[in-house]
Amino acid sequence: MKNFIGAMFLAAGLFLSGGAQAQERVFGLHVGYGIPSADGVDGGMLFGLQSEYLFTPEFGLGAFYTFQAVPNDFEGLSSSYQPFGISGNYHFSGLEGAYAGVNMGIVTASISDGLITLSSSKFSAGIHAGFDAAINEKWLIGGEAKMIHVFVEDSIQLYQFYAQVKYVY
Repeated sequence: MKNFIGAMFLAAGLFLSGGAQAQERVFGLHVGYGIPSADGVDGGMLFGLQSEYLFTPEFGLGAFYTFQAVPNDFEGLSSSYQPFGISGNYHFSGLEGAYAGVNMGIVTASISDGLITLSSSKFSAGIHAGFDAAINEKWLIGGEAKMIHVFVEDSIQLYQFYAQVKYVY
């Protein structure tokens, strides 16, 4: 866990440092729908943040956080999944705006009755693919599909589909 947190801070430091060789930095917001593979658990709305630092026009390192509400059948209880982590991205030079990559991080599953919250955090890894269309030099809109594998005894996957808006600086 300490190594993962250290990697997150290293990624954030690289992202924020800029430097003479920086191609561009991107910050974005996303909203969409997520479907967990766990039995008896329905999908729910999600929203989150993402950032990326492009070392070259093709390769980037990013960070993400998503909050996904999970509906349940118990009155007064709320539950959620909260994946966060880092991602490595490859931007296809022949397909303007298209990218794919891998991600790893932590998924926290929580359930609460308003007074007491129970949560569990597990390591996760996955893949994603998306596209961005330029509105102008600074703004992008697009979409992304992501599969996150949560390493637990019964193996859960989170499938996320979202629209996004990004700012390039």
